[in-house]
Amino acid sequence: MLFDVIAITLTATHFGIPLLYYWYLKSKWYTKPWNVKTDPNYRPKVTIIVPTYREVKHIEKKLDNLRQQDYPRDKIEVIVIDSASDDGTPEAVKKWAERNPDIKLVLLEEPVRLGMVQALNHALKHVSKDSEVVIFTDEMNKRIDATNERIDAVFQQLSAQIAELNKRIDETNKRIDALQSRIDETNKRIDELQSRIDDLNKVILELQKVMVENQKILLEIHKTLLDAVRQRQ
Repeated sequence: MLFDVIAITLTATHFGIPLLYYWYLKSKWYTKPWNVKTDPNYRPKVTIIVPTYREVKHIEKKLDNLRQQDYPRDKIEVIVIDSASDDGTPEAVKKWAERNPDIKLVLLEEPVRLGMVQALNHALKHVSKDSEVVIFTDEMNKRIDATNERIDAVFQQLSAQIAELNKRIDETNKRIDALQSRIDETNKRIDELQSRIDDLNKVILELQKVMVENQKILLEIHKTLLDAVRQRQ
């Protein structure tokens, strides 16, 4: 009885107190309006980080694509972090910035290439304090996508070839199965023929035994006739 009372008390405490607390919060605060206001015209400032390395043939097109985005120009900041390119990539970025002064562009040049992570960490240190969104992009993404498309095309072609090869293998297996069936049928006939041959051999052996017995009988008859002739003489 005491155990039941303790169990009921613990259960009521475990579940009852949280439920009472939830009811108190719901009646005290959850019924009040939050007064949260939204501004549909609000646009956060966006910083786009573009790491480059030997991208002189592609970087201007990439920057043009960024400039063509439907977003307020005064809310866009572009940081190009170049990892010691020796093909004129920084110079191309500077020329593009001169032609497009309405876009805030910061060019950071690393004297030594230290890798993607190091470059991004260095670029993050130069993000404006009022920037609320940071986007990472680079020209290599397009190349990776193009490479992936080529890989997919190759895999599709290989898949088609493998499917055709599997089809041929299935046809060959069917032919092999048919040939095996014929071989089994032939072996069955050979076994039947061998059985007949064995039966025939048994008959031949029986005939040979009969012939031996007949020869013995003929010898006995011949001997009897010789004895009868001798007695008459």
